[in-house]
Formats: sequence, structure tokens, C-alpha cells
Amino acid sequence: MENQLIRFEEFKPLTGYSFKICAAGTSHFVDARLREVELLGAGNANKGADRSPFSLLFEIAEQQVMIQGLYDLQCSAGNWSNIFLVPVTAGGDGWRLEAVFN
Repeated sequence: MENQLIRFEEFKPLTGYSFKICAAGTSHFVDARLREVELLGAGNANKGADRSPFSLLFEIAEQQVMIQGLYDLQCSAGNWSNIFLVPVTAGGDGWRLEAVFN
């Protein structure tokens, strides 16, 4: 879904779905689950904005180091390229990565 504006309404129904995530430009995919899709603030787009701000939170069970950067996402509902993900927590159960869309 390249070159399209990503929206909350597109991802909310995918909560709980399994995804394959790989660093953009590589071919090493890791398994992830979309844990949370959350509207930010009041959930209303700023005047003149094309979408409401929202965030995505993914869980990854693998114990490898995940760094912030551009990732490609795949799931049964579609593919998305160049999503900027930031690791927000790491622990014995894996990683959580977040994407924020303004």
C-alpha cells in the first residue's frame, strides 16, 4: 500500500493479527502481533489534516535486537512499506515496537 496515507480505520480491525516485519531493504522477516491501535489525543484530526493521529503497537517474541528504523509489514490484509518503528520496551518476552502517525 505504498504512497497511500495510512489511517486508523485501516488498522483498527487488524488488532490481534499476525504480521511479518522486516527492516526495509532486507529479507529477514520476524513474526509480530499487532497488539494495539490507539487514537492519540482527542482522536480528531487537526484542522486541515488528512487523518486523525494514531499509534500502532506490535509485539515481537524474538530475542534479537530490534532498532528504530524503516520496516516493511506484511499480513493477510495487505502489505505496507517504509513504516518507521521504534522499540519502546524489551524484556524476557521479546520486544514492543511502536509507530506513530500524525
